[in-house]
Amino acid sequence: MECCTVVGFDASWLSYVYKCIEESGDNAEDMKRKVEETKGQASTLKAQLESIKKELASVEEGSLVLLLEKASRLDHFIES
Repeated sequence: MECCTVVGFDASWLSYVYKCIEESGDNAEDMKRKVEETKGQASTLKAQLESIKKELASVEEGSLVLLLEKASRLDHFIES
């Protein structure tokens, strides 16, 4: 459910969707399966997003360290 909230679908929206599915008759099972697949995909996308955020933070940290090292070398060059 958390993954659905992240992409903007709250519990009331999902309840509405499930009600529509129940009212659809013959296609209900197929629609339920598709909703479950979509929830799974949303969860996977959330995990991928978190991974990308961590990777980006690591790259940013590495870039900052590199910039600080270059700034330090430049300071030493200027002072000498």
